[in-house]
Amino acid sequence: MDLQEVKKEVRELPSIEHAVKQLQEQWIKPIRTNGNYRHSFLEKLDAKAEKELKQKLAQAQSLCNDIKSSQTIHDKLSQYSRSLVELKLSSFRGDGAKSKILTNQLLKDEYFSLSNTITEIKKNEQKVQALEKQYHEINTLLDKHLSLEETLFFMELPHLKYLHNLLKITQKQKVIIRSLGHHFISITQEKRNSR
Repeated sequence: MDLQEVKKEVRELPSIEHAVKQLQEQWIKPIRTNGNYRHSFLEKLDAKAEKELKQKLAQAQSLCNDIKSSQTIHDKLSQYSRSLVELKLSSFRGDGAKSKILTNQLLKDEYFSLSNTITEIKKNEQKVQALEKQYHEINTLLDKHLSLEETLFFMELPHLKYLHNLLKITQKQKVIIRSLGHHFISITQEKRNSR
């Protein structure tokens, strides 16, 4: 994938914040609320199951909030793609000062370094996987305690689609950061070889 394709992939990367909001709207909200839905799922559970469900929902909600805050990864990926284009141009023009500034920023900047973002992406992927685990545990718990009609109603909601979107976004982030890293290495090696 060349640098322009990577830039395009970054632009087309869906908003993780929006994906989480959709999942919350279609999965957590129907379980918790009494108002807009035909069924109040919490009312159908015995006290022990309700307590367990509320605990799992709180954990899922906390994970959702953490994942939402990872929207900054998108911004960084976009900035990296722009910085790499600038780095390539400055190397081509022989502008050593600008190349050095961009290289240092990509390697050593406390907020903006590639290695920090790689770590953030890995942590975010772990959070999404933990959310997926919570998702299955909550749905299994509901399945045990709800009637067939209630289970069918709940499972017809498109929440699984939104969970899959989150998983795809995290996988795409890994592919993009790997590609950006390869381009960075390639550009810096070309710069060294041209000296």
